[in-house]
Amino acid sequence: KSIRNFLDTRKNHPNRGTGRLKLGEILLLRAAEANKDADPTQDNNEAIQNYESAHKLFEGTIQELAAVLENIKGARTDASDTKAVAYRKKVQQDLRQAQLLSAKSIEERGRSRAEGSKPREADLKTAEKMFTDLYLKEQRMVGVRNYSLYYRSLIQRDLGKKSDAIDGFQRVADLQNIDALRPLQTVANTELLILLAAEGKFQPAVTRAEKWVAGLRPDEKNTVETSKLKLELGKAKIAWANSLKKADAQDSVAKRLIRDTRSDLRS
Repeated sequence: KSIRNFLDTRKNHPNRGTGRLKLGEILLLRAAEANKDADPTQDNNEAIQNYESAHKLFEGTIQELAAVLENIKGARTDASDTKAVAYRKKVQQDLRQAQLLSAKSIEERGRSRAEGSKPREADLKTAEKMFTDLYLKEQRMVGVRNYSLYYRSLIQRDLGKKSDAIDGFQRVADLQNIDALRPLQTVANTELLILLAAEGKFQPAVTRAEKWVAGLRPDEKNTVETSKLKLELGKAKIAWANSLKKADAQDSVAKRLIRDTRSDLRS
């Protein structure tokens, strides 16, 4: 209520865009909560409604911030005016974040619809295009750009565009020297591992994942993202070992994979 009151009464406040983003994020959280334990074969109308409301809010935010940015450009901000420069940068960041969350709202609205339904597929395709546009448009904000790529890859995975999804996850996983995106890289490595292993490409899948795990920093080793990666890595090793044992029950690589996996689970 306090955020809505702020938005209703402070039409020209410099933090209005940030306030709208916060309100949209609350709607996204409500929708996600409504989706817990939902029947995937049925539309979840409560979640769909909240995602729709969030999408409309983000689209309105985009229009507002685009107008503000246009006014700033028209006023020709003096480069020496650090306060004005910082404000312009903040508006640009809020605008891109609103675009990212608008696309995410459409994606999640689609995922809240019945599996296999045409409206679900339509929403996912719309979100895929929105993420693509944002990825291609944004060259400077690496966070927005690469989250757009990651989310698009998730959609492509679910639409059966496996090669496109693999390419996207790999691009994120191969980023260099961007500390803030390392958690995203961990989940991208996990998705890449799952897809490659599903295609029977066990060696490159396992090798890549093991390299990332070996390079984890101390504060990254016990995160939820890392735990999932290690779990999927163990599954891939066992699947690889089983495929090798079909050809040779005494395969030495298969034995090593099983031994390593057991050791990893104990550690």
